[in-house]
Amino acid sequence: MSEDKWFLCCLLRMVSLTLILKTKTMKALISIIIPFLLLFFWNCSSEFKIISGDVPPAVVSAFQSKYPSAQNVEWEAEKTDGHLAFEAEFKMEGKRKEAYFKPDGTFLKEE
Repeated sequence: MSEDKWFLCCLLRMVSLTLILKTKTMKALISIIIPFLLLFFWNCSSEFKIISGDVPPAVVSAFQSKYPSAQNVEWEAEKTDGHLAFEAEFKMEGKRKEAYFKPDGTFLKEE
C-alpha cells in the first residue's frame, strides 16, 4: 500500500471513530440532560392529587361555606412560583368547576 493510500485510510478511520465517539457522547449527554430538564420543569410548577383528609380544615370549611351543594369534589395541592394553593375540582349545577384557596382558607379564584 502506498503512503498516500495508507494516510487516507488512517484519516478515514480517525474521522469515523471521532463520529462514533461524538454520537456516543451526545447520547450520553442527552440521556443526562432530558431527565434533568423534566425534573426542573416539574418542580417549577407542580400539582398533585391529595385526599380530602390532607386538606387543611380552614380550606375545607371555606370551600363548604362557598359551595354547599358541590358534588364529586377532588382535591389537588398546587405549587406555583413557591406559593402553595389547594384546588377543588367539583361539579355544581351540572357544570364542572375549579376553586382555588390559600392554605389559610382564603378564596383565590374560580374557573
